[in-house]
Amino acid sequence: MAEKDLRDGKVRITDHYYYTMDGLGNIMPYWIGVKEKMELGKNGKGTGEFRDVCEGLGFYSSLEAVTNACMRDAGYRKIEAGEIQTIQQHIDELRRVKDEIKESLGGY
Repeated sequence: MAEKDLRDGKVRITDHYYYTMDGLGNIMPYWIGVKEKMELGKNGKGTGEFRDVCEGLGFYSSLEAVTNACMRDAGYRKIEAGEIQTIQQHIDELRRVKDEIKESLGGY
């Protein structure tokens, strides 16, 4: 049986960011991508096996708050990966993600 696409039922913001909205108007953004499966325990070593993951980023009441959460998360992920090492790189990444989100929203 084919695996369910983690993007089904979600609205695309950018390549890795999506959101859903519940009946009360709460908006939940998600990061969807590929991560290495980790061993259980304190060592946190990777197993060499990769899998698709969908990580919720919290609940928000406006699209503006959702886009800010996505920008913040993108920065965290780049810092964690060692791709951002200076404040200027972090600012540049925030601007890049903001521009990408703005483009996907058609300037909204």
